[in-house]
Amino acid sequence: MLLSDIWRRFAKNSAMILGSRVTFGVLNLASNAVVIQVFGLVELGVVLLLQAYTRLFSEIVKFQSWQAVLRFGATAQERGDHVGLCRLVGFTLALDLVSFAIAIAAAVVLVPWAADWFEWPDNVSSFAPFFVLSLIFITHATPNGVMRLFDRVDTLAIQYSLNSLVRFVGVCAVTVLGGDVIHVVLAWFAGSVLSGTYLFVVTAREMGRQRL
Repeated sequence: MLLSDIWRRFAKNSAMILGSRVTFGVLNLASNAVVIQVFGLVELGVVLLLQAYTRLFSEIVKFQSWQAVLRFGATAQERGDHVGLCRLVGFTLALDLVSFAIAIAAAVVLVPWAADWFEWPDNVSSFAPFFVLSLIFITHATPNGVMRLFDRVDTLAIQYSLNSLVRFVGVCAVTVLGGDVIHVVLAWFAGSVLSGTYLFVVTAREMGRQRL
């Protein structure tokens, strides 16, 4: 691949991701503003602390499998080593599954401590063990690497956009229907799960197309 082609591809992908982050980052701010105005700053803090708690375990155990797919997968592609690429993706997926299992187990075990420390409401504390399952959908894992490897960065931009949209629509619905902070938590959870599921589905299709 020529240097000019590489630069053009990099510029296009960077602009796509940055544009999505900026545009829908504003939408995320709007979601937070609605929560503050309708429910209060304390309730927003409950939601953000639960999200941060989940991300903490995601960061602790992840193996940066997407980087391995991107780095070694590109080398396998250049050599035409299809079998090696298949094995690489299978290996990183196995690492993801193990890391997810460890992270979820640790997070669930420590939920009572976190609930007491952060003073979560009872209904939020009861849902927290289920909320931590969302780390499967927010961790940059093998699907992220596969999409980057096959130049499907648009999928990553759409995933972020979908997450922001679901949160905003969910928060607005909670406001109109007179919900509680637990319903805001559910909106955040739905955003992570639906956007992550979209990425998984597109990745599965791309892997099928690439005979992986």
